[in-house]
Order: sequence, then C-alpha cells, then structure tokens
Amino acid sequence: MDILEIYLKDLADNSWKLYRDTFNNLKKLFIERDININITAKLQLQCKIDCGASVGEGASVGYKASVGEGASVGNWASVGNWASVGNWASVGYKASVGEGASVGEGASVVKNAKVIKTDNNKQYIAKTLNIYPINNKYIFYKKVNKVSKNKYTSIYDKNFIYEIGKISKVKNPNLDKSVSCGTGIHVSTPFYWTEGNTLIAVEVDIKDIITVQQGKIRCKKVKTICEINEK
Repeated sequence: MDILEIYLKDLADNSWKLYRDTFNNLKKLFIERDININITAKLQLQCKIDCGASVGEGASVGYKASVGEGASVGNWASVGNWASVGNWASVGYKASVGEGASVGEGASVVKNAKVIKTDNNKQYIAKTLNIYPINNKYIFYKKVNKVSKNKYTSIYDKNFIYEIGKISKVKNPNLDKSVSCGTGIHVSTPFYWTEGNTLIAVEVDIKDIITVQQGKIRCKKVKTICEINEK
C-alpha cells in the first residue's frame, strides 16, 4: 500500500507536523481534524491539508501544495505543485489550479475552470505570502551563518557576504523567470528556512526581483537591515 507523506495540524499547538504512513493508518488523524479525503485521491509528498478540508474522488494535490481550513477540492480536480487553496475556498469538479498558483480565502474556482500563476511578482507575492511593498520595497528574511558582529556569510557560498547596512549583489544572476533555484539571492518569510544559524532581515527593491516560486523569492541584490532575535 502506498505511503503518504503529508503535513497536518498538531491539535495541541496548531503547528504543522509531518506524518508518514498509509492512508488507512492516517484515517484516525483525518477524522480528529474533520478532514475528508477520498481514498482515490492522489496526495503528493509534503502537501498540507488543514482541518475541515476535503479532497474529492480522483482529485490530486501536488508536491508541497496546500489546502486551507475548511477548503474543498472537488472530484477529479487538481491542485498543482506548490499551489495553494485558501481557507474556505473551493475548487470545483474537474477544475485545476496550476503550479505555484493560488486561490484566495473564500474564493471559488468553478467547474472545469483553470487557474494559472500570474507573471506579476507583486500580485503573486501578495496572494501567496501576504506581503506587500512600501514604496516599491519589500522586507524579506533569510538564514545565514554569522561570522562576526554585523557580518554574515551565505550558507552555500562562504565568500558571499552580508553586512548590516550594506548591499549584497550577485554578479551574474540567472534571469530566467522559470528557474526557481538558479543563481541569485533567495529570500522568503522567517519560517521558510531550515539551515543557517542566524536570521536576517533584508530590503529588496521590486525591480530587483527575478522570480517568485515555491514560497521564495530570487533576486539580484538585497540590503541587509538587521539581525533578528529568534528567542
């Protein structure tokens, strides 16, 4: 029997917890969370299904996609990789939400309709991360390794430096918008990162954003603002 790898809400502290087991063994957890998933549905690795959500017959939820609280994915509908369906939203019969696209809270996608990701970075960041610019500048976050006071290095390139109050710039960024993990500076929300010993806040001008995919932003340059105390 296939093994599911799925994020569900921990009922004790409302945090996301990854479970790995068969559909039948996870049924009790689904019932406790009022989640209704048809046994014929296809759930890809590390998708998130919130309390009260439903996924219908033959429907599919892609890799790292999310279905919000009380939301529904109808029979034979599909939610693409890294896509999101907001709380109390609905995706109708045979409708599709494309890779990286999002359906907002309480919104509905009617029968057979298709939703695709927009190329407008400002709209996409607002819809997926709920972050908005001020005077065309964003505040994002990233994890780095601290080397001295106000000085940090990239996790993947020890020669790439971030210093508080200074601009860090990539010499030859990959400008292909279809590439998520290409050359560039990757930033996101404070909770996105799993590596690095220090969280910093950076300022990013909207014109320096190359692409937004998979919950993160890839850009040409950033200005380091401050170190974040996570305690």
